[in-house]
This record gives sequence, C-alpha cells and structure tokens, in this order.
Amino acid sequence: MPTMRSKISLPFVVLGFCGVLWGSPASAQTPDDEDNIVRKPTLIFPQLFPNPTGTNGYEDLVRACDALNESAVFKRIEAKELEAKEMEPTEAGSDLREIRTIFEDPPVQKALLLLKSALQKPVLSPNKPGELSVNTVFPQYHFFRKLARLLSRKISVDAADGRGYEVIESTEMILQIGNATGQDTMMGGLIAIAIDAIALDHTSQFVAQLSHKDCNRLYASLASRLNSPSDAARLYTTECDLLARHMIEVRDDRVAASTLDKAEIERLYQTSLAHIETAYRIAIENVSLPPSKRKDYAFPEDADPEIVAGGSLYLQTSRQVLEKYDQNQAQLRLLALHVAIRKFRWEHDRLPATLKELKHPELLTDPFTGKPLLYSLLPENNTYDLHAAGAIIYNGAGKPTKRRSSVYVPPLPLDDFGFPVNRETP
Repeated sequence: MPTMRSKISLPFVVLGFCGVLWGSPASAQTPDDEDNIVRKPTLIFPQLFPNPTGTNGYEDLVRACDALNESAVFKRIEAKELEAKEMEPTEAGSDLREIRTIFEDPPVQKALLLLKSALQKPVLSPNKPGELSVNTVFPQYHFFRKLARLLSRKISVDAADGRGYEVIESTEMILQIGNATGQDTMMGGLIAIAIDAIALDHTSQFVAQLSHKDCNRLYASLASRLNSPSDAARLYTTECDLLARHMIEVRDDRVAASTLDKAEIERLYQTSLAHIETAYRIAIENVSLPPSKRKDYAFPEDADPEIVAGGSLYLQTSRQVLEKYDQNQAQLRLLALHVAIRKFRWEHDRLPATLKELKHPELLTDPFTGKPLLYSLLPENNTYDLHAAGAIIYNGAGKPTKRRSSVYVPPLPLDDFGFPVNRETP
C-alpha cells in the first residue's frame, strides 16, 4: 500500500554526514520505511490547516486530495492498472470507456472543482522554512501525485473528444500542482519534477491534435514556466539550514549518551558542518551553471575517512538532484519546441528545415551539453526527430562514462488532411 505520509528525514544528507559519524536518530524515518505500514485513510486537511483562511489555494488543493481519496472508482482503476503493470508492463492502461467512468464519480467531480478553485488563488505552503524539522510530515505529497494522475487521465479523455482547450487546462493544472509541491524541501522539489513529468509525458502524445490557437496558449504556458527561476538553489539553502539545526540536536544527544570524549564529538561536529556548508555552497553555485561547467566538492586529503565516506554519499545524491532538474528543463524545452513546430506547420503547411526557422533561439540549446538540440527531418514518415543528449552517467569512482538517453518521442505524422497517422516510432 502506498505511503500515506512522508517525512523530510533529510534523505540526502543525514545518512551521509550524521549517520556515519554518530548514527541516525530513530525519529528520522524515511518514506520507504513506512510503505509496509497499513493505515486507514484519514482526512489530511485538518492536519495541515487547523485554522483555514479560505484565501489560500493550497487549502483547496488539500481538500481536493481528500475528495479524491473518497473515490472508490478511481482507487479501483488505479489498483487494476498497477496490477496489470506488474504482470505485463506494456499492457498497463485502462480503455477509454473505463477511464470515462472516473469522471462520472461525484468525489472526482468535487476534486476537480476544488482544483480549479485552488489555482485561482495564491497557493502558499502551510509550512514556514524556519519551522521545518526532521519530524515534519507531508501527507499531501502522496495525494498531489494522485491528483496529477487523475488530470493525466482527463487529458486522454479530452484529447479523444477533441477538446484541446481542456487538454491545455489540465496540463497547466498539473504544472501548478508541481509548483505547490516544490515549495518546502528538496524532497518536495523532486516530487514536483515527477509531477511535471506526468503532464509533459501525456501532453506530448497529443501535440499533433492541437489547433493553432491551442498551440499559442500551450506555448505561452510552457515559456512562462521555463522563464521562472529554478527552485533548486532556494531548496538547497533550506535543506542546509535544516541539516545544521538537526546536527546540533544530534551532537547534544550524543554528548549526553556517548562514551566518546566531548571534545572529540565537538570536533567531529565542527568539521562535518564546515564540509556541509562548503558542499552546499558549491551545489547552489552549480544550479546556475550548465552541467559541463559544474564542479564537485573535493574533500581535503587529511579529512576523516568517516566524513569522506558519508559526504561522498551526499555528493553523489546532489549530482543526481541537479540531473533531475536538468531533465525537467529539457522536457519542458522539448515540449515547447514540439508545440512551436506544430504551430509552424499550421502557418506554413510544412515542417521547419531547421529549428532556427521557429525564431525561438532561447529554446534551441541542449541544457545537458550547451550545444544545439538534435533535430532532423524524417521525410519518409512526414515527421521529425527531436531530442536532447541526456544526462551524464557516472561510474562508482565518480568518473563520467556515457549519457543517459532523454529522447522525446516526436508527435505522430500527419496525413494529407492534417490528421495524425498511427505508426510505431522508429
């Protein structure tokens, strides 16, 4: 059963710096630890908003989570698809008729109304950064992903019915849910990227069906998202502060309980804190740099082996975090280009010979390499191929080996009447 709640538990650093040196506190339970705990579903709104204002869109988002959790139809179809995926990954989807029944269910209809209400207001997290701790719970994260999956199914239904405007509306709503999820912690930021991917993956399948007007709206939405500043630097800063405060608690606990010399514990604490602050500073600097120009924190040759062992775990995870943000930017950029190409095709009745014809130079750079994105025409299929190089994969020694593919499946080709032609992607 999926976890009904999530804890910060500093997944990227506590094990690395605190756990190796002094042992992780018992309260720092990770989300995976809770997967085997069966809980009766409860309302999460009262937990997060004991004194609701009615003016914060985050409140309606959480209410939508509670409403969706009451839908037996949605739960049944999700469970069926999960079972099918485990049995045969290529046969995991539900048919269109079955998906339509989801949106006839009153709890789902209530959830969708609350979603629309939420996104017409400022969406502000109920948590204040200075008040976060390793015991802060985020029960909403699990359900935010469910809301995104609900909207992805709505995208499929609306696309089947030719409602391009609703397809774009649902895409925008998923991206806004992602924004809400990524406000507090790095863990939330990674979940936000997963939520974004749900929108981008599903919407990309229907780009060829968009009208010229639809293309204008979706492109504007994606461009706005791309021009927004990254949350990564702010979340790194929040996590560094959270870790520093947690380390003080760990140090004090160990001083009271440990047989180690108090001065030795203080030395370990001060040394670890210095490494942490420097590593975070470099990570924050890396956010604004292309992957090819980033650098890793290097431990001094005389650093304690325990600190190096623990810190190396953090550094590896830090690189993976930035890779996820790069992947998100690449997917947004590629989808925006797919939409721009579809718009170009409406206007010129042909595909652009090169991406420069689209007159969107800000989108043409591969975020992984700093070089132009890869674009080529496939005349035999009346379509094209567009993809980014992909993130670099590192071996166990931290050396780059190869790139992970981030090929984005291009839109379906169009027939002589402008309708998508079903085919297998080469």
